[in-house]
Amino acid sequence: MKIAVASIKGLISEHFGHSDSFEVFTVENKMPIFVESIKNPEHKHGYLPVFLKSAGIDVVICGNIGQSAVQLMVGEGMDVFSGAKGSIEDVIEQYAQGLLVSQDLGCSGHNHDHDHECHHD
Repeated sequence: MKIAVASIKGLISEHFGHSDSFEVFTVENKMPIFVESIKNPEHKHGYLPVFLKSAGIDVVICGNIGQSAVQLMVGEGMDVFSGAKGSIEDVIEQYAQGLLVSQDLGCSGHNHDHDHECHHD
């Protein structure tokens, strides 16, 4: 199983689509093992779920994420843990120990031509 953590400058990216890269891990005997770093190719609606699945990703861990991206990833057979914050090491350790809980924080009000704010209900 391959787990991708959306990252920016060594921390969990606050917005899935705007991450710099995806840090990829596997878990063996409840220990996370770093595999590789995959550069985020671009932020284009609907592209990242397909891109990550083609890289063999089974689980995505991120901060905020749009519901359409979640639906696309679930449709590709991936699990999504949203609402993660802080260091990648801490979050992947929580996942490996079975302690990470998705906060289901999604973004709405996207305007893909300009910066936007994430709104939480």
